[in-house]
Amino acid sequence: MNNQKIQGERCVLCDQEKKEGIHILEAFLCKECERELVKLEPEHPTYAEKIKKLRKLKSQRLLS
Repeated sequence: MNNQKIQGERCVLCDQEKKEGIHILEAFLCKECERELVKLEPEHPTYAEKIKKLRKLKSQRLLS
């Protein structure tokens, strides 16, 4: 039996290592953050923060 721990990827929004999620512009977004982002209203206090983090992905990609 294989006792290796299955590694996840680090989410760009919550900065936690997770196994399930999606890739956006070569960055990983965990399943939980993806769900939260889809339901988040622009008036929510964390909306601007999350959008700012996602915009950084676009900027980083353009510079590379």
